[in-house]
Amino acid sequence: VFLSLDFEVIRSLPVSDTEIALQWTLEGTVVSGKTVHLPGMTILRFNEDGKIRSAEEFWSLPDFLSQL
Repeated sequence: VFLSLDFEVIRSLPVSDTEIALQWTLEGTVVSGKTVHLPGMTILRFNEDGKIRSAEEFWSLPDFLSQL
């Protein structure tokens, strides 16, 4: 559980007409008071109406867990 959470998109890169890649960071404070910093990437795919059809997340679970 996060007491506070900050999510920032650092960069967005078009991959195709229907895909975009997002590089992001997440910082938050958990119940124990520790601060967690997690960089990651998301690939968003859109349908013909421009709505998100799917999302793939890439981040390191071991890095996240080591900060708890």
